[in-house]
Amino acid sequence: MPVLDHRTDWDHYWRGLAASGGQPPQSGVSDPALARFWAQQIAATPSTSSATPVWADICCGDDSPLLQHAAPPSLKPDLVLIDYSGFALKKLKHNQLHAHCVQASAHQLPLPENSCDLIISQFGIEYAGKDTLPLVAMALKPSGKLVALMHKADGLIYQESQQSLAAILALLQGSCLRQARKAFEYGFKSLSGGNRALVKKANKTMAPAIEELKSILAKQGPHAAGGLLQQVARDMAYMFQRIPNYDPASIFNWFDGLKLELKSFAGRNRSMMTAALDEQDLTLLDDLLPGDFSYSFEPFLFTEHNEAAAWQVEIERTTDRA
Repeated sequence: MPVLDHRTDWDHYWRGLAASGGQPPQSGVSDPALARFWAQQIAATPSTSSATPVWADICCGDDSPLLQHAAPPSLKPDLVLIDYSGFALKKLKHNQLHAHCVQASAHQLPLPENSCDLIISQFGIEYAGKDTLPLVAMALKPSGKLVALMHKADGLIYQESQQSLAAILALLQGSCLRQARKAFEYGFKSLSGGNRALVKKANKTMAPAIEELKSILAKQGPHAAGGLLQQVARDMAYMFQRIPNYDPASIFNWFDGLKLELKSFAGRNRSMMTAALDEQDLTLLDDLLPGDFSYSFEPFLFTEHNEAAAWQVEIERTTDRA
């Protein structure tokens, strides 16, 4: 069973998201088609013989479509929200007292076989490996359904991640950040000694750093990496122009934190691209499911795009194996 890649990178993301009050400089996947899809899926979920249906979201992060869209009035399901990151679940545990928030990986789900009426996952379960989906499906009750949106190799999201990764690596592997940091060092030294030569040296050192960052943005686009690089360019220029207003330690801590965030961002994009599935991957999954399951998949399109962004996968348990 494969181990989740870049778990530290995702924990870094969720930790930062919790600390920022849920407003990171770059957000996750977002498109109106997602809300419409889940609203339709949840509204169409049929009643069951269970007095209290059990609905689960695997790899939910810090929110879930099960919370965003109300269940049909005839159903009052128990919600089980599962993610391996305690930081991701922190917000849920605080705001959603009626849901069961469970820290676990998709490999070791706390869901017994025959226990769930509905299981969903939005861009999560595939990170645990493509052979995880049949294992998760075993938790379905007869007539229970698993619905997942999964990353598609060479789909729109994949292409955006590829572009973001290229932009981040260009910044990390170039000289921009090293030169900019050196420019701040010269700038702070000039403040303490009033040395005009150091002021000139600071400006001369910063100029190529800014130009290099502009070149990366021109090549990759202003929205690459969720707009993070454009924000870096603005922040760096703003702070340098107002260097007397800043404490040196705060600036150099900013550079250290930025480097960590860039490496983490690169890791998250690599993990998404590794997790993405192609048509052959999904076709082969059918062979891993027992005969009492029906299985289908199709491309999922975002609003105003004619190109697939993801896979829509559905698995239904048709009979009681017992």
